[in-house]
Amino acid sequence: EPISFRVGTPTRAGSPEPSALPGAGALLIDQVEVPVVLDRRSPLPRFPQSLKHAGVEGMARLSFVVDTHGRVELGTAQVVESTHPSFALAVQATLPRLRFSPARVGGRPVRQLVEFPVQFRIDR
Repeated sequence: EPISFRVGTPTRAGSPEPSALPGAGALLIDQVEVPVVLDRRSPLPRFPQSLKHAGVEGMARLSFVVDTHGRVELGTAQVVESTHPSFALAVQATLPRLRFSPARVGGRPVRQLVEFPVQFRIDR
């Protein structure tokens, strides 16, 4: 049975204390002129087999910093919300291979803190 992923547009992350964030110093979406954009060639997370076979759909939302080269700063990744731990793990496993167009301010690439929602749906 086919599986579909809906990867949301990176958005402004929640508002924890900036100094408490591993990505302190990264800009938010409303502070950049051009926000990060997911490269269409980036791999999608794999639907966890146990949940697929059980017919369980869900979502995971992670926050992380995208650096000036369009890569995830892995030390900044945090699970914001997940309907099942396996969905969060599936997204986390993909983070090192995700590529983005970096955010820009004044034509220069800058670090941006994003929230990255991924929907795991079973097409019926």
